[in-house]
Amino acid sequence: MPLTADVIASSQLTSKDMPHVRYETTPVEDVPRTKADGVMRFKNQDYAVETMPGGKATNIFKIENFFERKAEELKSGRILPEWLTHWQSTYELYKKGQEIPLDGTPIRGWKLITGAQQEELIRLNIMTVEALAHLTDEGMRNVGMGALTLKRKAQAWIAQNESHEAGAIKLNTLQRENDTLKETVAAMEEKLEALAKQVEQKKGKAS
Repeated sequence: MPLTADVIASSQLTSKDMPHVRYETTPVEDVPRTKADGVMRFKNQDYAVETMPGGKATNIFKIENFFERKAEELKSGRILPEWLTHWQSTYELYKKGQEIPLDGTPIRGWKLITGAQQEELIRLNIMTVEALAHLTDEGMRNVGMGALTLKRKAQAWIAQNESHEAGAIKLNTLQRENDTLKETVAAMEEKLEALAKQVEQKKGKAS
């Protein structure tokens, strides 16, 4: 399956085009040690498993080959710099045995769909609500019946949240402006009070 990032100009790429990458470790034969010891020896080999959200086909690379390939794709403008940075940081977390954070709202636990629907989407590497909202035509075909309804539900949920967030930001801005105005008024009142005292003092001296 050709990757979207391979066929779209870098100026047109957005976060929704970023392939989903997970990591696996598999024991493989350590050929030099096998030859040296005369018995089969093994070592752990890390792999990067790359798929598009909603896609079924995967690209599997040895981890070192994966990053070499992505560095070349970055030079040719087929991926964005932040994608490579993201994959590098998540691989470091994987090596440390730490959970890799999702870039978005996790599908698992999203209350607007059933648990069964959540698991079906996760099996298709649709890990976040944002990925569902930007599902490609191929992804929708793979999801099957009800895909359009799910996609629209995700889009509506994101739009609603963005609206609430914008409202909260506006309210916060108004509150800050109001606090600044109160501070300005208080400062002016202090100056007027000080000026009034000076006037009274001058009147007392004059009399």
